[in-house]
Amino acid sequence: MSTDNGLIGEIKYSILEPGIFTRLYPGWELLAGQEIGVDSELGKLGFNKLPDARGVFLRGMNEGRDLQTGDPDGNRSIGSLQVDDFKAHNHQVRLKFHADLNFDSSDFPPAAKSDGLTQVVVGDVTTERGGLETRPRNIAVYIYIKMN
Repeated sequence: MSTDNGLIGEIKYSILEPGIFTRLYPGWELLAGQEIGVDSELGKLGFNKLPDARGVFLRGMNEGRDLQTGDPDGNRSIGSLQVDDFKAHNHQVRLKFHADLNFDSSDFPPAAKSDGLTQVVVGDVTTERGGLETRPRNIAVYIYIKMN
C-alpha cells in the first residue's frame, strides 16, 4: 500500500469502491457533486461543491490553448459539465445503378458516370446509426479528490 496520501485538490483514479478507498486513504472523497463544508481544507480554499465525475470523462482546462486544438468552449469554470455533442458534418447519399437502366431522371441532379454505373446525389441525409453516445473505448473507474 502506498504511503503517499496526496495533496489537497489532487485527483486519483481507483478500482477500489468508495467504502474501501476512503478507509485506506483518509481525507479523500468520491467526486459525486456533493456539497462540502468550509471546515474541510478544500472548503477553506473557497470551494463549496465538488464536481460530479460519475459516468463522465475528465477534460483538461484550455488555459490559453487554441480553440481549434483544445476545448472549443474555451476556459470553462473548473468542474463544469459539458454535455454530449457531435461535430457538425454531413454525408452525401449516392444512388448507384447501371447506365443502361431506364428511369425518369427529371427529379435528380446531373449524374456522374464511373465504371459503367451512374451515381446520383439525392440529398445529404443518411439513416441514423449508432448508440446512445459518441465515445472512445474506455474502462470504468472511481474518481476521488483529496479534501483534507
